[in-house]
Amino acid sequence: MKKAIRDAWVQSLRSGLYPQIQGALCRKENGGLGFCCLGVLLDVYDPTGWGSPPAQEGDLRLYGHHAGTPPPDVQESLGLSVQLRRLLLSLNDNDKLPFTEIASWIEQNVPVEEVA
Repeated sequence: MKKAIRDAWVQSLRSGLYPQIQGALCRKENGGLGFCCLGVLLDVYDPTGWGSPPAQEGDLRLYGHHAGTPPPDVQESLGLSVQLRRLLLSLNDNDKLPFTEIASWIEQNVPVEEVA
């Protein structure tokens, strides 16, 4: 993953600007939008991916027609392996770690591309 993207993602997770949810990338909740940790990543990576106007399926907000995981082409562009995606979803959805703890985990465990 590019360092700038990882750092912006971590900063966004710690910002308090993204209410945390489980079970979807992004969903209407309590009069606003809630995000999982991967939804925050997508919003940082390319906020236009939600569409204009944002694509909806019920209360779910879709990113490139996907509600639960990033689209495969975006995962590839980000350098997000299937194993890493599953682990992050587990930290968010199963363990229900707060974004601040997920951010620390990302800093320690998600490698960045070295710029030559």
